[in-house]
Amino acid sequence: MLAREPEQAHQAARAHVDSVRQSLAEIEQEEQRLVRATLRLEGWV
Repeated sequence: MLAREPEQAHQAARAHVDSVRQSLAEIEQEEQRLVRATLRLEGWV
């Protein structure tokens, strides 16, 4: 596929990278939410 369809392969790779980037951003947001919730439960906030 890569040799015959370089543009299609590039688009697929770009879509994959964008998907991974979005997933990491969501994980980081969830981590921050959990940290804030933990601080509230422990009486720090």
